[in-house]
Amino acid sequence: MAEAFVHNVDQLVTKDYLDARLDARFAEVEGKFRLVYWMLAVIIASTTIPALHSLLAG
Repeated sequence: MAEAFVHNVDQLVTKDYLDARLDARFAEVEGKFRLVYWMLAVIIASTTIPALHSLLAG
């Protein structure tokens, strides 16, 4: 049993490894949300500005 453990010790997953992977995943998701927020802002602006313009001009 000890020999098998020593042989496979380099394949063990540590807390630091999981934390690093989790941080990387959250950074990736945060970047995607930032893109979606900007896209939503552009859609809202492109819809709202013409509507306000027609209300104020006409």
